Amino acid sequence: MIFKVLGGDWGEKSKINVVENLFETNILLTIAPYLRGLLRLYGFLRQL
Repeated sequence: MIFKVLGGDWGEKSKINVVENLFETNILLTIAPYLRGLLRLYGFLRQL
């Protein structure tokens, strides 16, 4: 019984971690193009 509870807890924790990691990578993937654009704009303005 105790092992079942512990296993359940660990399962939930790992699921949450996976979801959080996916969420973070999704945010990074959506932000990345904007960051690239800003860097290009910054480089372009520095050349002027």
